[in-house]
Amino acid sequence: MKKEAKKTNKKKDPKEIEFENKAVNCAAIAVLFLAFIFFVLEIAITGKTNYGLYAIITIFNGALYLYKSIKSEKNRKLNITSAVLWLLLTGICIYGYIDHLIEISEIL
Repeated sequence: MKKEAKKTNKKKDPKEIEFENKAVNCAAIAVLFLAFIFFVLEIAITGKTNYGLYAIITIFNGALYLYKSIKSEKNRKLNITSAVLWLLLTGICIYGYIDHLIEISEIL
């Protein structure tokens, strides 16, 4: 696997690879920050929790730890445990979001 990555990365400039990694990190932080702002506004204005926004935040962490557990030998058990917990929390948030949508649709 490392040989394949080296072959692929030989075609790219190391600075370009570093730039792409930083760009992805920056985009991820922006998404999480925006979701957090929306989440806080939702609570401040309506007094209710938007589990859909929670799901966005938790799926990011779940995907991150899942990727780390697949690609890295270091701390694999910890990364798998973290991924499972974050993905479980994501499932709970999605359930809460769908339940809230059903509740709203019954009111209308």
